[in-house]
Amino acid sequence: MEDLYLSWPRWFSEALARYGGLEGALEGLEEIYYCGMGGSGAAGDYVEALLSLHNPKGPEFRVVKDFKPPRPPRHRGYGLVLASYSGNTVETLECGSLLHRDAGMVAAITSGGRLLDMARDMGWLVARLPPGILPRVSFPWMLAAVIAMLSKSLGVDLQSLGRLAGSIDIKSLETEAEGLARSLSGHRIATIVTCGPGTPLGVRLKNELAENAKMPSRLEIYPESSHNDIVALEASEGLYAAVLIRVDQGGSRCSEVLDVVDSIYREYGVETASIRAGTGGGAGGTVVEYLSKTLVFGLASVRLAALRGFSPEETPPIEKYKSRIKDVLRI
Repeated sequence: MEDLYLSWPRWFSEALARYGGLEGALEGLEEIYYCGMGGSGAAGDYVEALLSLHNPKGPEFRVVKDFKPPRPPRHRGYGLVLASYSGNTVETLECGSLLHRDAGMVAAITSGGRLLDMARDMGWLVARLPPGILPRVSFPWMLAAVIAMLSKSLGVDLQSLGRLAGSIDIKSLETEAEGLARSLSGHRIATIVTCGPGTPLGVRLKNELAENAKMPSRLEIYPESSHNDIVALEASEGLYAAVLIRVDQGGSRCSEVLDVVDSIYREYGVETASIRAGTGGGAGGTVVEYLSKTLVFGLASVRLAALRGFSPEETPPIEKYKSRIKDVLRI
C-alpha cells in the first residue's frame, strides 16, 4: 500500500486537471451539504476546515456522516455533494434520497455503483473516481473534486495548485512517517491531541490507525478536552503515546493551548510527538500542507501495521457491519 500513498501528489495533480470541467459548480450557493462516510467523508471535513480558515464568510458547508442531517435545510436551492467511492454506501444513498429534491445543484463523487446510476438517471454532475483502489486511498481524488467545485470560494487556482502539489518533498514525508510509526509502535493505544483547524487531520489519523494498523486510539480536541479527557492521564502509565497535531492559524490560541497540554502529558510520563501544518501560504499552501500530513498518516499507519503484524488492506469488521446493516434495514 505504500506505493499508493506515495502516488498521492501525482494523483492530486492529475485529478485537478481531470475535474477542471467541474470548476465553480458549487459557487454562488449559500448552503452546501456534503454526505459521505469514512474515507469519502474526509474530503468534506477538510474543505469545511479550509473554508473556515480562508473564507469564513463563504458558504455554509455542512458535512453529514449519517443517514440524514441533524436538522433539515431551512431553504430550497442548496448545494448537495454525495460522496461514496463504491457508490453503494447505504448512509450516503439515503442522505441523497432525502435531500436531492430541494437541492439547486447536486454532484456525485464516485467510481460507480448505485450512486452513479442515480446520478445518470437524475442528470446530476459526476466526478468519476478511478476504479480498483481502496476507498481510503482515493482521498486525493475526492479532495480534488470538491476543491474544483469550490475553487473560487477557497481562493485557489487549479493549475497553480497542481504544480504546488507536484513539488511535495516525498522523502521528507517518508522520514516523518517513519518517526511517527516508531513513536507509536511500543504502545497499545494512541492518543491524538489537536485543536481548531487540526481537527480533520486528527480524525483522519485516528481512522488510518484503526483501518491500516488496527490500533485503537483516542481523539482529544482542545480546549474542550481540558475539561474531561485530560484526566485519563491519571491512569495512563505505559498505556499510550500522544501525537499532537498543530495547525498554525493567526489569531488562534491553539498554539498556547497545545503547549500547555504537551507539558502536562510529559509530566505524567507520556511520550509526545508533534505533527505541524502551516497555513501561511494561502489557501493553496494549506491544501498542500493538509494533503502532505495526511500522506504521512497513511504511510505511518501502513508501516505500523507491519510492525504490529497486521495486513493494512483487510478490514473484516467493516464488511460484517455493511452486510448486517443491509439485512437489518432490508436494503
